[in-house]
Parts: sequence; structure tokens; C-alpha cells
Amino acid sequence: MRTHQRWSAQDAGFSIKRKSFTGSLQMKMRGDPEPGHAQVDLKLRGDEVKLPEPMQVASPIHVRLRNELACWGADYSSPFRKQTERLLKAASD
Repeated sequence: MRTHQRWSAQDAGFSIKRKSFTGSLQMKMRGDPEPGHAQVDLKLRGDEVKLPEPMQVASPIHVRLRNELACWGADYSSPFRKQTERLLKAASD
């Protein structure tokens, strides 16, 4: 299976896109000098995505991103900004 993966610098952060024949991942990370104002947008599509349905997600949600140098995290509590059968939007606590 052939995949494409590459981080690229953006104006205020970084993004990555990874595509394969069975799905795709897109992540955008935007920084902000003010604490609590950074953003991470994540879009997953395809048959291999193993996540619960958005309507089945309960509060609180704990999100952690790690690499060899650092760890970033945020917690999300209800009410969520939007929660439908296909979409969950939330702002961190």
C-alpha cells in the first residue's frame, strides 16, 4: 500500500496530510503566544478509522499528543460546541 506523509510549515504552526487507498488523516496545529489559545484540528476518514461514533462520546475527553521531545494535552468537557452523528466539535476547558 502506498502512503503519502509530510509535515509542512504554516503561518502559525504545522500541518500533516497522510493518504492511503483506505483512508486519510489531516492534522493542523496552530500555536498562539497566549496560553490556552493554541488549536489542533484533526480529520480522519476511511475504513480503518477506529473511533467511537460522535454521539457516543461522553464528557470529559482527554487528548494527548506526544513525540520524543514534548507532550501536549487538553481536556474537553460538555456541553460540546457541536455533536452530531458525523461530527464532534469542542473547545478545551
